[in-house]
Amino acid sequence: MSTSQLQEILLANPCHGDMEKAACIPSVVQVMRPLEESIGSIERIAAESPVVIFGISTCCMCHVAKALFLGMGVNPRVVELDQNIAGPDMEQALLSQLLLLLYKKGDAHDHLDMSATMAPTLPAIFVGGQLIGGLDHLMACHISGTLIPLLKDAGALWL
Repeated sequence: MSTSQLQEILLANPCHGDMEKAACIPSVVQVMRPLEESIGSIERIAAESPVVIFGISTCCMCHVAKALFLGMGVNPRVVELDQNIAGPDMEQALLSQLLLLLYKKGDAHDHLDMSATMAPTLPAIFVGGQLIGGLDHLMACHISGTLIPLLKDAGALWL
């Protein structure tokens, strides 16, 4: 959640920043609700199409992901977060999911000294409703030969 979002919650609170009263401190529910709603929206969108790219219209890495899929004959659904009213909340949720994916795959854990440079970025790519990662993971799957079987299993490729 961004600082501006937390500020909005605090400003919406009738105490107007008076943190002396326990009732004036935002609850976990107030802080986490937009993130949970965004994750639900993301999962719903990802389940509707075999391949979904969440990105930003001016992002060169997002363009590369789109071009790779189109070059393979796959027509991904593209969600441009900068053109979506819920885009900022969805972007925050996606970046948190990408960060968790880094730790699950061991990329961040194996390179603790590089963790500051390994911050996740868009695009976030879903195949068959599952987050496969960003452009780096997409390219790794493509180079290793595991991307085509993933696309076939998702119904995005019929070769």
